[in-house]
Formats: sequence, structure tokens, C-alpha cells
Amino acid sequence: MKVTINKSEIASALIALGKNICRTSPVILHKSLRISTIDGEIKLATCKGNEEVTFTTCAETVGTINVVVLFDEFKEALKSCRAKTVEIAWENRMLKVGECYLELQNESEWPVIEMNDSATSCELPENVVAMFTDAAPIVKNREPRRILHGINISRSGLTVTNGRELLNFPLELDFESTTVLLPLALIQSKATDSGRIYRWINNGSVFFKIDVGKWSWRGKALTGDFPNWKQIIPSQTVLSHEFRLTEEHAQRALTFLKSLPELPPHNAVEVSQCDGKLKFVQEEQTLSLTAEFTGDWNSYSFSINRDMLQRIFQLGHTIVKTSDHHVPIQAEGGRGIYITMPLYQRKPTEDQTVKEPENKENTTTEEPKMEMNHGMKIVSAPVQTVAKNQEPETSPLDELSISIEAFKLKIKTIADEASQLARKVKEAQIAQKQKEREFVQARRAIERIRMAI
Repeated sequence: MKVTINKSEIASALIALGKNICRTSPVILHKSLRISTIDGEIKLATCKGNEEVTFTTCAETVGTINVVVLFDEFKEALKSCRAKTVEIAWENRMLKVGECYLELQNESEWPVIEMNDSATSCELPENVVAMFTDAAPIVKNREPRRILHGINISRSGLTVTNGRELLNFPLELDFESTTVLLPLALIQSKATDSGRIYRWINNGSVFFKIDVGKWSWRGKALTGDFPNWKQIIPSQTVLSHEFRLTEEHAQRALTFLKSLPELPPHNAVEVSQCDGKLKFVQEEQTLSLTAEFTGDWNSYSFSINRDMLQRIFQLGHTIVKTSDHHVPIQAEGGRGIYITMPLYQRKPTEDQTVKEPENKENTTTEEPKMEMNHGMKIVSAPVQTVAKNQEPETSPLDELSISIEAFKLKIKTIADEASQLARKVKEAQIAQKQKEREFVQARRAIERIRMAI
């Protein structure tokens, strides 16, 4: 039983398949590669938890092979072959790759994720993998809400959010809302074909499968309801200010933003109009571009996080819509529709301006979040501090607001400390697993030497 494969094609596929490998896992199958052949095709698959990624391509086959080997060992064996084509054979209960022999793993433990008769499906457009690629930077794996760790696929298209940003690719899909994990292997494959997604329920859990070209990705969907993101999209009647750039000027803006240094805590960039041109300002660094404006920009400006503004232009957007009111910013004209929040800066009231013209105020800019469970909620900025000779009277509501903010800071501190402890534990686990792996490798090397003797 043997199969002849194209070395460069398989080596390229292994790069993407490796995204589904967990080298520090104590489970051998999570570090393994399954190889199977049937009817002139070879299938390579890797699994991790409830995920399985499969690459299928044509090959010259004789007989049937269905084995599991360690991923890194197969990769090294393939790399050592100098010819453009490599022969894989099953001999004496070992897999021969070129001139290298690989030890087989227990294939009976490989997870089986089979579709049942209740599966529904719909077509996905071309370059759907490119959409996954654009959505990936918005996914934050440290987000406490597990449902936000994936991409939602529904009748409204593909949607991803992290609470501060939202990206939606409007697609007309006849498909029930399903949130899939971030498809790192598919993103690495860079496939440009159209695809098809399947959905089925097994033992009360929702499973999915996405086929794109030579790639197939299946797994268990994330549980829970994806946030009602449509309610945070601002009405077009509220978005009273707009600017439009040419693609060339949008690229110039992107280059400028990439050159800006980190300016914690919010990396704020002020956007305004000056002498008929669009102006980006961060401290002493400024960029002015020719743009088309809608609305009264004479006394209007807004601040936005540098990374989010950069994301707007990375997605190819050339139209940005904002408002006098503190509502989300909407960007369009590029890939998908991008929504984010401006930075909020408390402005002095008229009474403070009249009564205390000489006092200097200490205002704070805060990066708000988009709350999608019960409508749009804007996090208030820290209380404004004004230099006064006498301490102002505070109402019970103000005191309550201050207490709430202080409690939030305590929760954040506790969460940060917990994250640090978890990271230290994980580092210790990785170090221990590394020692175990070195011990296993040494033992196998000794066994091979004994066999050679």
C-alpha cells in the first residue's frame, strides 16, 4: 500500500494544518496527523479538541492507507526528501516517508464528527476565507464572553465583535445563526474558492462543517446567543457628519497612522477639518488630506483610538460617518461595514465657563464600550476635577456613581491579578510538558538506536 504525493503541495498544506496542532498538549492526537487514501485521493487531517481540519488532493494511490503519525515527525521526514514527488508506504506496521520510518499512533482514539440527516446547509461566496482574515484581528480571546471568541454566520452575513468594534459582511444567507470558532487553519490556507457551510445538532450540541476548495473544517459551535449587534448600528439620520477620501489618500492616512507611536492609555487621534482639509492630529504629529465633507465641520471634531482608525483604512474604507452625539462611528466603502466608538471627552458646562474662567480643568478621555445586551450603553468618563477653593456639594447620585467607578477599578485589578496568576501557571505547565516531551523523544531515540543495533 503506497501513495505518491507532490512534496511542495503537501508542505504548503502542512503550514495551515499546523495551526490546528497543540504541541504542548498532553494528548498525543492533538499533536498528530491522520493520513488516509481512497480512490486516487489523499487526505491529511489534524484535530484539536472539538475541531478537525482536512486537506484533500489528488494523488497516485495503490491500496488504502489509514494511519496516524506525529505531525512534527512527518513534517521533518517530508522536508528531508529532495525529490519533487515523495512516496509514502505502509510497511511492517510503520509508515515510510521517502527513506524515513515513522511510528504509528493509536487511530482508534481519533475524534469522529459525523453529519447526521438533520444537517442544513447554504452556499458561501467566493473569497469567504478573506472575510475570515479581515474579521480575525477583531476577535479577542481574552474577552470574558466566550461567544465573542468566534465568528457569527447568519441570515445577516458574517459578523464579529469584541464589545468595542464590530465588523459585518452583509450576505443573504439562508442559514440559522451559528457562531463558529476562529478558523485559523482556513485563514492560513488562503483559499479563494467559494464554499458551503453545514449545520446539525447531535446530542443537544450544535456542530458545523465548512468546505472551501480542497479544505474542510468541522467542529462544535460556540454555545450561547450572539449579541443583538443590529441595535447598536446608528440611524443614518443621526450620522450628521461625514468625510470621504480617495483610495490613494486613505492609504496615505494608513501609512501615517502606522508611523505614530504608542500613546497610552487610549492612543487618541483627533480628527477635524481645517481650511477645507481633513486633519489627523496626535500631539505634535499632523497629517492633512483633501476630502469631501458633509455636515458642519467648522467647530466639529472627534477623537478615536489609533488602532481602530487604522483598522478602518486597513479594511479599505473611504467613507466615515459620525455625529455630534456620542454614538458609534460607521465606516463603509471597503470590505464590510465597520462600527466602533469614538473616545469620549467631557466638556466644561456653560456654568463652569462663566463662573470659573481662570480655573484649569483636568478632563479625562475614556474609551467606551458598545453594550449589545440591553441597548447601547456608554461608559461615563472619570469625574471631572476642577480646582476650587471650597469643596462642591455632591448629590447622592454622584456619590453612588463614584462608588460604582471605584468598584469597577477594583474588579479590573482583581481580574488583572487573576490573569497574571493564570499566565504563570500556564508557563509552568508548558515548561513541565516540554521536559516530558524531551524525555519521550530521548526514549524513542534510544529505542531506534537499539533497533539499528
